[in-house]
Amino acid sequence: MSRRCGRRSHRGFLWVAGVAGNHDDVSEVDGDNVHLLDGARVELDDLVIAGVGGIIGSKAKPGRRVEEIQLAMIDRAIGDGVDILVLHEGPHGDDGQRGNSSIRATIEAGGVPFTIFGHDHWHHPVAAHEHGQLLNVDARVVVMVDDRKWKASGKHG
Repeated sequence: MSRRCGRRSHRGFLWVAGVAGNHDDVSEVDGDNVHLLDGARVELDDLVIAGVGGIIGSKAKPGRRVEEIQLAMIDRAIGDGVDILVLHEGPHGDDGQRGNSSIRATIEAGGVPFTIFGHDHWHHPVAAHEHGQLLNVDARVVVMVDDRKWKASGKHG
């Protein structure tokens, strides 16, 4: 089963950056302000954002890669540092927060300060690791706002 990602979901935003999940059909996702990352990095508003889609598994199924390739793509995307890493399959957290221990080790080795991911649902969406924070957005919508710009706009309460 594939989940079709909409063409208009990016309208109204300065930019959108993300990755495809193992069930996502992103063939119709486009736009000058849309950055679909898979082993790539982009700098947006002074933030270096890297991303890798899919999950570790049999490459015979869509949206999956063997572990060695997936981890190498994450490592290359992190490079010499990022502000935000976006993944579909993420690391484990704490106290029963499911995820992949090899991905967590790669994130920690790369010193990633903030990682956003989904795939495995966590009831409590936040955890920490040696160098930063983990945010699980599975079944959640998260809109990040630059607090400096928000306060300067006068649109807050």
